[in-house]
Amino acid sequence: LNLNVSEGGLVYFPCLVYALCHGDIDVTSPSLYMTFANSAFSVGTKFEFGSSWSRDSYVPTAPTGIFAATNSVVSVGDGFIVGRNKRDAKADGSLTVDFENCVVTAKTFAVYYDRPLNNARFNGTRFVFGAEGGSIVASDGEANWFTVGNGGLTIDTQDYSATLNANLGGSGAVTKVGSGTLTVLQNQATTGGMIVDEGTLAINSSVTFAGPVAFAADSALDIVGYNGTTAMIASALTLPTEGTVALTLNGGSFDKGVYAICAAPGVSKAAGEKFSFTTADDLVGKWSVDGDTLLLSVGEIDPNMWTARGGDGKMSNGANWGGGNVPSEGSDVDFSGILLDTTIIADTGRTFGKVTMGDGVITFTGALKAASFSDTSKV
Repeated sequence: LNLNVSEGGLVYFPCLVYALCHGDIDVTSPSLYMTFANSAFSVGTKFEFGSSWSRDSYVPTAPTGIFAATNSVVSVGDGFIVGRNKRDAKADGSLTVDFENCVVTAKTFAVYYDRPLNNARFNGTRFVFGAEGGSIVASDGEANWFTVGNGGLTIDTQDYSATLNANLGGSGAVTKVGSGTLTVLQNQATTGGMIVDEGTLAINSSVTFAGPVAFAADSALDIVGYNGTTAMIASALTLPTEGTVALTLNGGSFDKGVYAICAAPGVSKAAGEKFSFTTADDLVGKWSVDGDTLLLSVGEIDPNMWTARGGDGKMSNGANWGGGNVPSEGSDVDFSGILLDTTIIADTGRTFGKVTMGDGVITFTGALKAASFSDTSKV
């Protein structure tokens, strides 16, 4: 069957549509070609292209299915589903979907793995999430399921929260617009990278982008499920020259700790200054770079480890250090929680073991004696 629609034509189904999949006999090598040019295709609920309606006896053998739209509008109320979420002996054939300079609206767009040649391509196309909780899904996470052409793919979340649970391949850039949140759950293989023009990009720890990642002013980056590894890896990181990017942890503030925010060649400490963030319990944050990784250290500006509060101005039982006691002779001392430059009165008359320094530079008033310092540049 060939269905060709052009020059302002409209194909409209108010109901659920099954294409190339539904029948009461086993069909071998069926084909369905649906082409749209300067026209529109609309489905009220769900469009299942090559799906089986969960009934294995209705799955054709070695089908050929092509849905190709150019300069057209495609609207599916619930989901545009390619293939079925099951792999078995019926793996021959292919289902191909191609959008060229189109606007596609749906809650869900999925390419499933029943036939290894199933694929979808977006080029110069805008995909609009039509409802809360939508997703773009590729069941195996392989980049060959979805490709982005040189013309790119714009993902418009509107004001909804949606997920990108697919590895997008190809050479084009993915541009996120809309005030809502797009959560990226898989690595992204497209060399064009990701551009966050509006709203929030949420990433699982760790997500790798084969291309660059760029943020516009007043956009946001949310790190969800941080597990101690680098949250985001990209070929380059670009931040706005004016304005800032809101940085959150699970949608909120940062607790005490060290967070590897992004790894990108040539990333600088100045990049961190373009992020705005909040911390819990009046903690402070300080940016640093370890190799090509941008780090955010969150801790206390005046930690309870070592501060001069004694009446004589020296460390004593009246001082506020780890509960009020000066470390004993020969013990190690940990200043790693000091993130900002500060001054400490340190004349205790004792010689300590190893002194571990933090990010902040400490000016010691008096004599601080120790066997070694982890970083003398911080003293």
